[in-house]
Amino acid sequence: MRKAEMFGRFTAIIAAVVAIVLVSTAATQQSSSLPLGDVAREHRKARKQTENQSRTVTNEDIRAVATASDAKRAVPPPSSADGDSPKTDTSQSKKPEPKVEAKAEQPQDERSGVDGPKEPEAEGFVVPAGTQIKVDRGAGYVSVPVRVGWTTPIPALSKVTLEYVDGLFRLTSVTVHGTLYSVKAYLAPSMDSRELIFTLREPLVLR
Repeated sequence: MRKAEMFGRFTAIIAAVVAIVLVSTAATQQSSSLPLGDVAREHRKARKQTENQSRTVTNEDIRAVATASDAKRAVPPPSSADGDSPKTDTSQSKKPEPKVEAKAEQPQDERSGVDGPKEPEAEGFVVPAGTQIKVDRGAGYVSVPVRVGWTTPIPALSKVTLEYVDGLFRLTSVTVHGTLYSVKAYLAPSMDSRELIFTLREPLVLR
């Protein structure tokens, strides 16, 4: 009985071993039946899928995407059908230039708030008619400065030229700052005093 049981167990073990060998042999034959090229392609495909699933996004990938988007924005829009390029409305971007109004120059008042002519200038100073000139007939010069407003066109001690005609004196000229000017004045009567008073008949222009 024991031998029969042992023989039965041994037979079962051998049968199991044979079955395992047959199954492995069949699997080996099935895998070896595929061409080597197909096996290599399947292997590469499986490896790429594994790499794509495990790949990490880097800074270089981000920069590449940003560069591609900037390049798309830089592409100019297509021109219109008639060939004219699109025009940009710059009317709003330009700021109006400030207008500068030219102010008319106001004539300056020739008088400094006080009535009276200015000081003698290069073009000349006019001593108006009716102005009195007092002369020392003995010394032959102006005894009192001649003033017109705030100006003294004929200072004292200016030399004069006198003529005596029929008891009257005539003032013919006066020298102012070295320049001799002809004078047209009324005749002055001869008096006991040395001072003669002449009145201009016409304006005297001093230059």
